[in-house]
Parts: sequence; C-alpha cells; structure tokens
Amino acid sequence: MNRKRELVVDLSKLTKDFQAMAQKRHELLELLTEVSDNLVVQLIGNDLKAQSVEQMMSLDVQPQIKKPVLDELLGAFK
Repeated sequence: MNRKRELVVDLSKLTKDFQAMAQKRHELLELLTEVSDNLVVQLIGNDLKAQSVEQMMSLDVQPQIKKPVLDELLGAFK
C-alpha cells in the first residue's frame, strides 16, 4: 500500500491517541504539500498546522522533546 493510502486509512480509524493522530495528519499534510507543488496548498497547509498548534495549546498538551533530538535541533541552529 502506498504511503498516502496508508495515512488516510490510519486517519480513518478512531483512536484516542491524540499524539499519534496528530503525527499522521502532519505526515499527510506534508506529503500533500510536497506532491502538489502548489502555493495555495502550501498556504492552506501552513494554516492547518497553525490551527493544530492552537488546538494543542487549548487542550494544554505539553509535548516533550527528547534530549538527543533537542541537541540535534540546537546544533542545526548553530
């Protein structure tokens, strides 16, 4: 099964794992944006990402970043 179909199937299943579903939505959005190569789709994708962050904040979701990932991210910023 290709990745797009797999993501859609995963998203269609009911789940209580907010973090897993958020990750799947993010992956699908990134894939659609990449495939479309369309500015309008990219702008809509950016807006949807912003809405996801707002929803997480309203639910008081506090994601944790693992130290090795944080170290790599900070190293990339340097």
